[in-house]
This record gives sequence, structure tokens and C-alpha cells, in this order.
Amino acid sequence: MKTKNIIKIQYHKTAVGELILGSYANQLCLADWRYRKMRATVDTRLKKALNATYIEEDDEALALVRSQFDEYFQGERRVFDIH
Repeated sequence: MKTKNIIKIQYHKTAVGELILGSYANQLCLADWRYRKMRATVDTRLKKALNATYIEEDDEALALVRSQFDEYFQGERRVFDIH
């Protein structure tokens, strides 16, 4: 049985809605609104493209993304630096 790849996801509440953030191999691969009409379609497409499954777990990339989104929504950031 082949082991599937993992997309680590975190849900992040902001002043304008809740985000779903995902990283694959410690690199951002998903930043989208958690509750939207196309959520299932986007998730299915991403999982298929990367032959991966979601797991709710944190990593450095997701921590950096959350921090930068917080700064953005507080008016402290205009440019993102996400690798």
C-alpha cells in the first residue's frame, strides 16, 4: 500500500472570515476562505494534484502565513513574504 503525501492544514479566524491554510512540504499550497461554495471542489482538486490528504497539523510555513495575515488585517503589512 502506497503512503499518501500530507497537506498540513490550519483554520485561521480573521476579522473578515475564517481561512483555511495548507502547506505541502513546508511550503504554502492553500490560502482560501474556509466557508465558500467551491470549497469541496478546490479541496478535491488540490488533493488529487498532490496525491495527498489533509491533516490538521501546524508547521513553520503555516505559522508564518498566519502571522503575516494578522499583520495584513491589522493594517501593518501590505506585502507578503511567504516562501
